[in-house]
Amino acid sequence: MIEDTSDRKTTERELEKERNFISAVLNVAGALVIVLAPGGRIVRFNHACETTTGYTFGEVEVGRARRYGRPLSLIMFDIDHFKTINDTYGHLFGDFVLKSIASLVKGNIRNADFLERWGEEEFMVLAPETSLEEARAMAEKLRVLFRGVLFREDRHHNRKLRSNPFRKR
Repeated sequence: MIEDTSDRKTTERELEKERNFISAVLNVAGALVIVLAPGGRIVRFNHACETTTGYTFGEVEVGRARRYGRPLSLIMFDIDHFKTINDTYGHLFGDFVLKSIASLVKGNIRNADFLERWGEEEFMVLAPETSLEEARAMAEKLRVLFRGVLFREDRHHNRKLRSNPFRKR
């Protein structure tokens, strides 16, 4: 029996290119992994490392994806007009917005996914075992979720976040 493996080889090459891209982004990013502690408190670790090996979580996941030939997706997004938020309401409110966005994202991704902050208002979600189609669906879910978010400060400087829950149609 003769088997045509050209499609499989093409797919494997494409997966390897995607893994290399994700690896390069994670190496350049110097990202902070945002971990939500009980009570919603955010703890940040520079180049968050897996304690026994010293590798960053991203490096571990890229290595795992390479070794086992598994999908690994990276979703990147930023907060529109973040400089205007900081300039208009101040950096404390800007920090509140960042923490609220991180909390919102963490509540809408899987436990196996990693949320990393990259730059001032850019974030990345590293999603192991996630195909391109699944990553697109996850990104769309987050986009719709963010569309329903409104940040405001009332006249007593109370910070509020309002969100419309994501509903699958």
